[in-house]
Amino acid sequence: MIKGIAHTAYFVTDMKAALDFYCGLLGLTHAFTIEDDKGEPWIEYLGFGNGQFIELFYGSTHVAEPVYDYKRIGYHHFCLETADMTALAKKLHAAGLMETDTIDFGIDGNRSCWVHDPDGNPVEIIQYYAESPLVKGAETPDAGIAHLALMSQDREKALRFYRDICGFPVQWTLDRDGAVWIYYLLVRPGQIIELYDGAAERLPEDSTRGGFHHMCIEVEDIGEAVKHFEEKGVDIRVLPSQGKDMNLQAWIDDPDGNKIELMQISPDSPQAKSLR
Repeated sequence: MIKGIAHTAYFVTDMKAALDFYCGLLGLTHAFTIEDDKGEPWIEYLGFGNGQFIELFYGSTHVAEPVYDYKRIGYHHFCLETADMTALAKKLHAAGLMETDTIDFGIDGNRSCWVHDPDGNPVEIIQYYAESPLVKGAETPDAGIAHLALMSQDREKALRFYRDICGFPVQWTLDRDGAVWIYYLLVRPGQIIELYDGAAERLPEDSTRGGFHHMCIEVEDIGEAVKHFEEKGVDIRVLPSQGKDMNLQAWIDDPDGNKIELMQISPDSPQAKSLR
């Protein structure tokens, strides 16, 4: 039913700076623009060439503080996959975003580095290796959304939602101080949701603030997906409808109130056309 994480969405305060970062430095491709009802640019879509995108929304005026906090309920960081960590690290170091261009192996068997985008969003960049417990030798794309990390107030509820209802099996766990610190749930090969525990507060919703807005999960059939979630007791916040991008979409929340868009891609959509 679920095909994977299709996109993550962010409000930005300076679109030029955001495009320079994601396209100029990280190498994503500007795929297309969606306009609002007044014909003004509304969302810029950045693609990896494999059906995954980052949505950048116009209109934010300030960055929230703190932007990186283990006590905040909800989004923590997202991770992009690269095929050549060495070359990218040198580029990021030359741009002044990293203190060194030397990247070591982490405890998960991968090489990763951390930077912040112009709105302060933490971005992890990873290069998978075959021995990593997160992929276990499975073929993964050379670039794309590797994982999305979420801070949970009640991880048992979050696990029930993502593992039991969405169907994402636990691929691996990471311990700290004798207890599970992170659950890694497999969305599809090479694509993970990380669940942390211990969050206690949520930033108030504010459309003028830069930062994370929602994630989108691609489904085969929007009607069947909505039926599935309804049968599992999940409230459908927005019933299926056609969006400005021609795709069918519905909206739900996870147990921590994170917005999730369910999307069935239309062959006439700009997302589909960008792959032709």
